[in-house]
Amino acid sequence: MNLRRRSAGLSAAFLVVAAGLTLTGSVGIAAGGGGEPEATAAGKRTLLISNCKKGFFEPKRVILACGDAGLIAQGLDWSSWTGKRAEGEGTGVAETCIPDCASGGVARAPIELALSKPAKCKGGTRLFTKIRYSWPSGAPQGIRPDTITLGCRVLGGGIP
Repeated sequence: MNLRRRSAGLSAAFLVVAAGLTLTGSVGIAAGGGGEPEATAAGKRTLLISNCKKGFFEPKRVILACGDAGLIAQGLDWSSWTGKRAEGEGTGVAETCIPDCASGGVARAPIELALSKPAKCKGGTRLFTKIRYSWPSGAPQGIRPDTITLGCRVLGGGIP
């Protein structure tokens, strides 16, 4: 293949990729979050730390118990997501710890999440710092509705 034709082919391929990125706004979805990754949305949207490490926009999966991942909200569908609040629903998966956590199974039930208290973190990233979760059809045995408070430390910020 001559150099001029190859160069033209590479230029055309670059334009297709660049156009695709412009239309989609991102290269792909980072592992674990299931939403738009932090690098794409930083400073533009309020994100949620959904995998105990990074912020994501409208994640499909949120780990609510980072110590052992014993409580997860998955298959999330967000009915609203603004700079101040977000609401979504999906399936909660909870370790039952019956008879004990090592040999217990898991229970699944519909779960609702409400995000609030946005904070601006180091580098301009905005994060929701409060997650309220509830069980509209009743909680799995041993699990109750709760509120989780997050901070920016996971992203290296200064908000506790």
